[in-house]
Amino acid sequence: MRKHFYTLLFLISVFNSVFAQLKSPSDFIPNYGKQITYYHQVEDYFNYLAGESKLIKKQKYGVTAEQRDLNLFFISTPENLANLEQIRNNNLAAIGMSNTKTATVEDKVLVWLSFNVHGNEFAGTESAMTVAYELLNPSNEASKTWLKNTIVILDPCINPDGYSRYGN
Repeated sequence: MRKHFYTLLFLISVFNSVFAQLKSPSDFIPNYGKQITYYHQVEDYFNYLAGESKLIKKQKYGVTAEQRDLNLFFISTPENLANLEQIRNNNLAAIGMSNTKTATVEDKVLVWLSFNVHGNEFAGTESAMTVAYELLNPSNEASKTWLKNTIVILDPCINPDGYSRYGN
């Protein structure tokens, strides 16, 4: 009896992990799209995505004057994310800024998306969450195809202090 119970628990956990879907911004954040999202909610959502998906990698690049984190998120296939430094070197070599092109990694397109430089223009950061979700959404077949040869570097909010000031 006990063996069957543990087998059932195992099967339920496998089922949940295989069929689990990422939460969209509107599923994760109350009132998403109806009012300006607080910056800590934006951070929470991106941290959730980074914790749930193998297609996103977080990199902190600084702190604002008001002590809010500045983060980049790399979105691509797990293979591309594992080879970010080599892909970076290949792109630098392609424009003549490096001599260290790696033959073992194919060339990839880099797409840099930066959102919300002006604090009173909140729509950028709001849309950054939807963009990230659509790129990571397991049921979005188009994004899976794009990410094979593309690395999206996404900065959801260049100016979190201004965004927070305006939102409050």
